[in-house]
Amino acid sequence: KGQKTLVGVVYRPPNSSSGVGDGIKQETSKIINACNKKQRKYVQDKGKSVIMGDFNLHIDWVNQIGRGAEEEDFLECMRDGCLDQHVGEPTGEQAILDWVLSNEEGVIGRLVVRAPLGKSDHGMVEFFIGMESDIVNSETMVLNLERGSFEGVR
Repeated sequence: KGQKTLVGVVYRPPNSSSGVGDGIKQETSKIINACNKKQRKYVQDKGKSVIMGDFNLHIDWVNQIGRGAEEEDFLECMRDGCLDQHVGEPTGEQAILDWVLSNEEGVIGRLVVRAPLGKSDHGMVEFFIGMESDIVNSETMVLNLERGSFEGVR
């Protein structure tokens, strides 16, 4: 109740040049820093951060080791932002390339990697973001236009 949730989506093209990799480090740092700033701003609300997307970086998640400098830089950004990665099975090329990151344990639920959609070579990642809300009963009247007698109106 009353919690803020910051959601971000990332796409990094495959086989990006190192210049793009430098950009993703900067962009990831910006996203993580923004999340942290928003979190500090909403400390009393216990703000949550969820970042998801196709990062196309190769990381051994069991040992927390990146294949190269870009991956190591990204892992460092994640550690600085206290983010956890939740996808535990390959999503493409026998690697976990699509990630769901969050700053709070238990905020991501029922995560499943499904078959690719269309011609994609990546599996779809389906999950729930745990949120609570107040149920508000509305007294607003809504017309059901499918039940109307429009012949009588003409």
